Amino acid sequence: MCEKQSFVTRNSVMPQPVNQPVATLVKLMQPQKDAISSLKPSEVKKLIVQQYGVDLSYKAVWGALGKLTKQDELINDESFEQIEGYLTQLAAKNPGSHFNVERAGDRFERAFFCPSYARNVLDYCFPVIVNDACHVHSHHAGTILAANVLDGERHVLPIAIAVVPSECEQEWTYFYHHLKLSVLHLDEEHVVNIYDSEGIRNAQRAVLPNVCESLCMLHLEQNVQSKFSVHWNPTIQQLVKATTRKAADDIFMTIRNANAALYDYLQQANPKTYTSAFVPQPRYGIHTSNSAEAMHDMYKDLRNGSYLDIFVKWVDQVSQLRKKRSEMCKDVKTEDSLAHREFHSLLQEARKRECWIASGELQVVSVKNEQKTDAHVVYLKKKVCSCGLFQEYGKPCLHAARAIIELKKHYLDFFHKAFLVENMQAMYQVEPKKIEREREREKTEGK
Repeated sequence: MCEKQSFVTRNSVMPQPVNQPVATLVKLMQPQKDAISSLKPSEVKKLIVQQYGVDLSYKAVWGALGKLTKQDELINDESFEQIEGYLTQLAAKNPGSHFNVERAGDRFERAFFCPSYARNVLDYCFPVIVNDACHVHSHHAGTILAANVLDGERHVLPIAIAVVPSECEQEWTYFYHHLKLSVLHLDEEHVVNIYDSEGIRNAQRAVLPNVCESLCMLHLEQNVQSKFSVHWNPTIQQLVKATTRKAADDIFMTIRNANAALYDYLQQANPKTYTSAFVPQPRYGIHTSNSAEAMHDMYKDLRNGSYLDIFVKWVDQVSQLRKKRSEMCKDVKTEDSLAHREFHSLLQEARKRECWIASGELQVVSVKNEQKTDAHVVYLKKKVCSCGLFQEYGKPCLHAARAIIELKKHYLDFFHKAFLVENMQAMYQVEPKKIEREREREKTEGK
């Protein structure tokens, strides 16, 4: 990850990505390439101190010089010249797709692609954006940024990809800008974006100010583990998934009594971004950006080729994935769906609950267990239960199931639309059309 800071220097302001000094040094040294090409890393290191007042490590300078010597090769790489043509043809074959290619003079900088099927993706899937990033391992370097959603069967669906110089706020801003142009109704309050860095969060705030922020649970766990202790992780998971304010407050009180510093840290992290009871919008059980880890095997194959290869292979693998899922769900009946299975798994226990209709018009139902110690109120029209599970997961909880039985309603009316079979089938109905391309020259293969 790459958070940008500015170091005020003697002759200029030097933007320094904290974890990516090589990328910044290469850009900084590019205009002086001819002058410094014969210098040793130690000599260049002294030159940077003299010109900018910044003392960087020998390793960073050595890495920058090594990368600088490859710039001419990268500028002339045939695959870079083919990217824009490939994406243009791809978008023409798939109307509604969006792409962008940026250059700095003759040098490729970044590119973005979002296929046409993603334009209406929020009509069919959970409105939760799960981000992912991984480094390119070929000599081209750079970073792959990706956005994914989850369908009603909890399958990860890739919706956009970009290749950028590094992972930082500037590049995520570029990514979100084009994602917003690609996906309808993206910048709306009911949409949730899972973030695991300040760079992603700040980019979202700049481009998607209406979207609900949600801090990745795994990222929070890792921070707590590094600052305090790993044994807090089960408690952090309970806190993140707490669906009522009382449950969340009880956990916070337990933490405060045991470790006041941890309590203060969690308050500073803002519970409105990670605790279900306080997050303004439902997350449908999607609490971590690791929901996209299922795609890592796909990205492993992408990371070792040229930038053109990355886009071509991504389109090919996403097409295969969608075709496979289309075959899986095209003949699925309602009684075979996850919604049907989950609702009917509640019925036996739900029927044991006592039930009172407080208002037939408002469909308010009070539900208690057999001991009458656990009472909850269900508002069916609003799809809300006082236990919090109904609204958080987008499907009936045990109490809602009892209310649905009592009022003789159809259970599918109370599931989020992502669970519906017809939406699953519509989501995978159209397969992206691929295009053929000429093979890259041998020197660009496998590097």
